[in-house]
Amino acid sequence: MGRLNQAPLVGRLGEQGSILYYQDRYDAFSHVDGEHLRACLERLATECQVTVASAGGLADDLRALGASPAVVPHGVDLDHFTLADTPPPPDLAGLQRPLIGHVGLIDDYVSFPHLLAVADALEEGTVVLVGGANVDVQPLEAHPRIELLPRRPYSDMPAYLHAFACCLVPFALNRLTAGVNPIKLREYLAAGRPIVATPMPELVGYGDVVTLADSPDAYARAVLAAIAPENDTPESRRQRRDRVARESWDVVAARIEPLLIGLLNGAA
Repeated sequence: MGRLNQAPLVGRLGEQGSILYYQDRYDAFSHVDGEHLRACLERLATECQVTVASAGGLADDLRALGASPAVVPHGVDLDHFTLADTPPPPDLAGLQRPLIGHVGLIDDYVSFPHLLAVADALEEGTVVLVGGANVDVQPLEAHPRIELLPRRPYSDMPAYLHAFACCLVPFALNRLTAGVNPIKLREYLAAGRPIVATPMPELVGYGDVVTLADSPDAYARAVLAAIAPENDTPESRRQRRDRVARESWDVVAARIEPLLIGLLNGAA
């Protein structure tokens, strides 16, 4: 949110140029001053010489404000998440298998009904949520098959993902998530894990390697199918990893580099 709050600084720091990197509809969160952030976004979109959006819906927002954004989706550290033979983290040792996992901040974009439906559908196993929270998680904490763990270091993430029989992107479908391009999707794929996600606009194109399910009941059924052993074969893992092989952060940097060079050349 603080990125948009920097709008009053544009043009006052002696900078050669400025770039707006827009990666969330920050004004759509429930715990922010949405009107103020919309005003900040409008100023940045009109005053920054270069604008970049991480999702198509976000690019539409910027175009409506008069900008001409480049759409550059997020990337992934392929080598980090394809690490093989990673021992499971100690805090997973006592949890009943299979483990169904989600990694990331629990905020307005996470659908509690979808998570609770998955937990209700499990005859055995544990839904593991790794990360902090910006919202009240009491409904999740109260469920006997849901385990909430604190935020863990980025260096530990591959160990968690490799321990999960299925990874979740349980996002609600609303204005906020219509502009989300989740980094975790690519991390899950780089780890080769089965994934069940809701059909957000930026995920529909991954339907060949991700199971998309809309309602909570359909989502829970999809997770039960995904944890079947036949869905986690060496070949299926290879297909998932191959799907993001050209989506590394190096590729993202290569797409943004000419924008920055053009910005600097234009200011010279």
